[in-house]
This record gives sequence, structure tokens and C-alpha cells, in this order.
Amino acid sequence: MGYKADYSSTERITLSNPQYWVEIKQCLSRRDLKQAEKLLTDSTISVGSGGIKSAQMMPDVAAYRDHMVTSSIVAWNLDGEDGTVLPISPESVQELSGEDWDKIWERVDALNGPAGPEERRRFPARDVGSDAVGPAGAAEPEPVHVAAGAVAAAGDAPGGPGPHALA
Repeated sequence: MGYKADYSSTERITLSNPQYWVEIKQCLSRRDLKQAEKLLTDSTISVGSGGIKSAQMMPDVAAYRDHMVTSSIVAWNLDGEDGTVLPISPESVQELSGEDWDKIWERVDALNGPAGPEERRRFPARDVGSDAVGPAGAAEPEPVHVAAGAVAAAGDAPGGPGPHALA
């Protein structure tokens, strides 16, 4: 069994009407994930008066999720009014019922999230990354020590707390 075989397996999801199913990839390629992530990191730069530039992040979460679902589907038996199987396309995916789309999304999201215990067992990462201690996790914040009087609030008098004397 080769590398590609480990990551090319699929699974079938039965939809709300049990006669219909969708088959999805158990693992998306880096190419597919990169395209999806781009939808979350797109930004726009605008130039305002005086030539001041501003950048604004405009993540499109709905487009991200649509891309993830569409990229995951490899086969289905969804048909049109005439009984012909619909093509797998972004347009056809948009025609899914909300309930069925959500069911597919939940599984796609779970499959492409952080590695679970079974996947970590099958594909142990050795000496990967720069963390010599272990896997990355939520870091504990380091305490910040500030010398007395080093931080003053607006309106504090020099040398101590309280408002400035009025002249």
C-alpha cells in the first residue's frame, strides 16, 4: 500500500432520503485545503483620502465551507427530474437541502480537522516542526512584570496616581 492509497479512501454518507448517498474523500489534498483557506484570508486594500491605505480582512466562511464540501465529493446518486444523475459541481451542491448539506459538511469538517488518536497512531509524526517538547497546544500566557510607576493611565499626575491639578 502506497502513500496515495493511505489518503485516497472515501466514505459514503446516506442522506435524509435513504435512497440517496454522497461519497466523500476522507482526506483533502493540500491543494484543495490551500484554495479553501484562501477564501478565509483574502483581504482588500483601499486608498482613502490623503493616500492612506487600509487593509481589511474579508473572510468568506460560507464560500470556504462550500469549497470544502464540493472538493470532498467524489460520487453521488442525486438525480434530476428526468432521473439523470446530476453532475458534481458547485451549482449542484448549492441545490442540496440544508439538512443534507449540513450532514455532509459536519463529516467533511471532522475528517479534515486536527488528527484524531487513530490517525496519530497510524501516522506518527517524529521530529516534525520546531517544538522540541511536544505537540503544540494552548500556551499558558507568560506573566508580564512592570516596574512600579512604569505604566500610567490617561489623566494620572506625574509621579503617582490621580488626576493632574487644575491650573
